[in-house]
Order: sequence, then structure tokens, then C-alpha cells
Amino acid sequence: MSTRIGIFVAAVLLTGAIGCSHPGSGLPVGSYERGIAEYEGERYLDAVQTLRLYVRRNPTDPRVDEAQYHIGLARFENDEYAVAAVEFEILRNDYPNSELIEDAWIMEGMCYVEQVPSIHHEQSVTRRALDHFLRYLQEFPDGERSADAREQVDALRLHLDRKWLSNIRLYERLGRTEAALVEAEAMLDDRPDSQLRPEVLMLAADLHAELDQLGEARRLWRRILDDHGSHELAPQAQSKLARMRDGVDEDAG
Repeated sequence: MSTRIGIFVAAVLLTGAIGCSHPGSGLPVGSYERGIAEYEGERYLDAVQTLRLYVRRNPTDPRVDEAQYHIGLARFENDEYAVAAVEFEILRNDYPNSELIEDAWIMEGMCYVEQVPSIHHEQSVTRRALDHFLRYLQEFPDGERSADAREQVDALRLHLDRKWLSNIRLYERLGRTEAALVEAEAMLDDRPDSQLRPEVLMLAADLHAELDQLGEARRLWRRILDDHGSHELAPQAQSKLARMRDGVDEDAG
């Protein structure tokens, strides 16, 4: 082999070796450092395998909870949300004294959040996510991640409220006025702090009017004005009350 060819072959082999390397490849197999390097290099499946081997080999190592946490993170980043939730739950159950417990609680909840469907589908996952964050707030009312949990609770409740309102409107479109009204009044009773309350009040008032229950309709339109006077629906409620008064006056005349 000529010197020129030998140099070319060596260069090709070196390029191939470099191409096959990846983050952590120079670190010991099954080591914590290699697993973290693979995670940071976005080689999530490699990181899971390496860190799982590390946990199995070193069950009493002080970093084993961090390894378990990163297994969950790797699954999460790889869009394996159901599996990731289990990994974070393992950390909570197996390492109850870990400084990462609160983070594991939040990340497990986020795994459920990532699986929340649109309001056109069944919402059991949404309710599971909501229950999870509420449980966190019970366990850690002044926790470091309590603000994050409350933010998720508000968002999940709003999502469920939108689902409920969507169902009410579906009853209305199907001509099931009384069923729609029953659900609207149930929502008003059960969700007094809902962000959608003005919309539900308006819908309930309109349903009462459709059923010729004008006294109840007026009461709810006034409730919109009294409790939500700055809401965009307030002028509409005012207009409907005015039209109803004009109609009463005309009838009286």
C-alpha cells in the first residue's frame, strides 16, 4: 500500500470513529456521568439504559435519586409521558427523603398534562392531572413548587369547565332545552369561581327565556350586570333586559 493510500484509509477510519462517537461514549459504561452526558446530549434512550444500570449497580449511592429523576426526564423528553409518570412515581415512593421529591411530584403531573385531550373527548386524564396537583398542594401547601401547581390547577379546571360548557351547548343544539338548563344550573352551583361563569349565566338566562321563565331570565341577566359588569357580555345582558322591559311596557299599554 502506498503512503498516500495509507494516509487516506487512516483518515477514513478516523472519520468513521468520530462519527460513531456520542456524548458520554468515553465514560465508563453504566456510570452516572455517562448517563447524564447522554441525557444532556439528547440521547434519551441511551440515557435511560445507562442510568437504569447505574441505579441497579449502586442502590445506596447518594446520587441514585438524581439518576432516577433523570430517567423520568429522559422519558418525558422522548414523549413517553405515561412511562415517564411511572418513573417519577418510583422516585416519590422509593426515595421519600430526596430533595427532588417536589420536582418529581410536579413532573409526574406534567406527564398527565401532556396527555390531556381536547374538550371533544373524555376527560379522565384531565381529572387525574387535577387530582394529582391538588394532592401535591395538600402534601406541600407551602412547597417550593406550589405556585406551579396552582397554575396547573387553574388551567385544568378551566379545561374541564370548557368541556362542561361544550356539553351544555350540545344539548341546546339538539333541542334538549330543559337538559341544557339543568346542566347550566349545576355548573353555576358547582363552579362559582369559574372563569366561564358569565357565559354560563348568559346561556342559562337565554334557556329560561326560551322556556318562558322570564323572571328567572331577568334575574340572571341582572346577575351578569351586578357581578360581571366589565365583562364583554354585560352590554348584551343590558340590551336583553331593556328589550324585555319595552315588551312589558307595550303589553301593558
